[in-house]
Amino acid sequence: MTTQEETATPLPPRAEPPSDMDTFIKGLWRDNPVFVQVLGMCPVLAVTNTVINSVVMGLATTFVLLMSSIFVSLFRKVIPKQVRIASFILIIATFVTMADYVIQAVSLEVHQSLGAFISLIVVNCLILGRAEAFSSKNTVGKSMLDAVGMGVGFTFSLLCLGVLPNTSRTTPRHNSENVNPMPIPTASSTDLPTVFFDENASARPRIRQLTTISEMKAPRL
Repeated sequence: MTTQEETATPLPPRAEPPSDMDTFIKGLWRDNPVFVQVLGMCPVLAVTNTVINSVVMGLATTFVLLMSSIFVSLFRKVIPKQVRIASFILIIATFVTMADYVIQAVSLEVHQSLGAFISLIVVNCLILGRAEAFSSKNTVGKSMLDAVGMGVGFTFSLLCLGVLPNTSRTTPRHNSENVNPMPIPTASSTDLPTVFFDENASARPRIRQLTTISEMKAPRL
């Protein structure tokens, strides 16, 4: 009787979990939320007209992202899966309200300049996406590193785009004072056909036609 020796196939090596530094750096460059993942483009395109608006929006988003990631990670085992998205939005909205009040108290001008885009941080797909994909599956420490890295990367992207309008204003332009602009025709009340009443003609209406129209001739073919 022959015995067959079973050869056990070697298991593939387990992938090592990313280090804390890798978790932090990936939001700055490799997985940048704006330049790589193209997330949160609504505030990116709307508030990057000045540097101060870009910095304030970036800091507010980073604050909301950090605090929401901490609380989502803390309550990840308590929140039911059926209502996790609604719970995440409720947590995010709480810290967005706090950021809104702080910006309004510090600088009313910046708050009016940002307008409704502060409240729209609630529906920023970057914050909700990190809460669903990372914070709800990892510990508080890793969630904080991920949130800070993504927030700094988002702020850096807004700052880069906010500097461009200021640099374009400082570039020299051609002197246009000596250039005669093209005249724009304007219509006045005397150039339009009007109807008036002649007092000496028994109030019979009479139409006064334009002189320019009466002198116009059809082009010859």
